Amino acid sequence: PAIPSADELIARIRRYFPKVDADFVRRAYDFAEEAHRPQRRQSGEPYFAHVAQVAMILADLRMDVATVCTGLLHDTVEDTPATLEDLTDAFSEEVAGLVNGVTKLGQMAENLQKLVVAISDDVRVLIVKLCDRLHNMRTLDAISRADKRERIALETLEIYAPLARRIGINRVCVELEDLAFEHVNASAHESINTRLKRLRDAHAEEVSVVSAAMTDSLAKAGIEGRIFGREKRPYSIWRKLERKGLTFEEIADIYAFR
Repeated sequence: PAIPSADELIARIRRYFPKVDADFVRRAYDFAEEAHRPQRRQSGEPYFAHVAQVAMILADLRMDVATVCTGLLHDTVEDTPATLEDLTDAFSEEVAGLVNGVTKLGQMAENLQKLVVAISDDVRVLIVKLCDRLHNMRTLDAISRADKRERIALETLEIYAPLARRIGINRVCVELEDLAFEHVNASAHESINTRLKRLRDAHAEEVSVVSAAMTDSLAKAGIEGRIFGREKRPYSIWRKLERKGLTFEEIADIYAFR
């Protein structure tokens, strides 16, 4: 995807925080863009594209301005000449502290005990790190070595996805799981997705009918409510198959309504 502009990021924040300090966000955007200007990712795209996308993910999660700006700046201290003092002077002690926390978190991800201690002061540090990992997983195909892709995917399944679930960011958790699953067990991922597509094609109309019937029943009973239909995720299906020794056809809750 194209690199989001500062105006696009500000507009995304303004949807849930109309009083956003646009100048503060723009300064963080420009600072990060300049700091990362010489750097490229393995895909060949500017490194700045990564931090800009992390900031957009954080804005999609409706995070506060300091956290979104930390998304923009989270790699500056580790990967550029910028220092924590520079960030404090240019922005605030809060932003510099969050960037410092994210930097340290990246160095201790394999040690869960230290990791939990590191995030206990401010969970926003972990949220930035999870969004950083999410964008890295979305672009994992750019890494040429299959063994490295698999190592990163396994680490995501074993450490980052469970942490996302534990702190209640389910949408990040399920995307991390499905992206990692594709690299950890490509054949199972493809097989399950093929079967899900067949089910989707066969039962799309029935799902709509059930949703409409449930909505109508609630209305007739005078109950205010919304019906959510969901399809079980590929990784969740695979885990159930493995854990319970079932076949795909034996799983009863591929579609559910709430």
